[in-house]
Amino acid sequence: MFKSMIYALAAWCLFAPMTIADTEPTTVTSTSETDIQTMLNKLLPIAEDLLLAHGEFFPFGGAMKEAQEVVTLSGIDGLNEDQPAAQDVIDLLDINLRIGAENKQYFATAVLSNVFVVPPGQSESIPAIAVALDHHTGLSMTLVFPYVVNGGTVEMGDMFAKANDRKIFGER
Repeated sequence: MFKSMIYALAAWCLFAPMTIADTEPTTVTSTSETDIQTMLNKLLPIAEDLLLAHGEFFPFGGAMKEAQEVVTLSGIDGLNEDQPAAQDVIDLLDINLRIGAENKQYFATAVLSNVFVVPPGQSESIPAIAVALDHHTGLSMTLVFPYVVNGGTVEMGDMFAKANDRKIFGER
């Protein structure tokens, strides 16, 4: 199971940039809000597909390049038989995203993780997709999307947000 999940994530990250990137330049002026929405529209379906196929997923990243082109990044190579710790994968993604930001390759970044959270006003932990977002304008936050896998669909609950101090762009 572990190996098939690794191969599925590696395949998404290798082939998704060609299949999910916008093919025509956008005429809309890029803002942090539209960039974030574009990133979510491209990356959340990948997480949902992995949840449906495997019931979980390893953290993976996304980055917005010029003309709102969104590419995916993997923090695992699928060659190691051992299951990596999720935080190790996130740390590697953060390093790669910071390098891309420093080189002015990326304008917005995201790291998606499969987590368990206690939503505001509740007392029990539930599964969720956490999306740690950073934008070159200084925006840094995590959006949390609780979910339930019901048959062949992923049903999203009420999203909530929290401040994020990851700061991929600028001073740390």
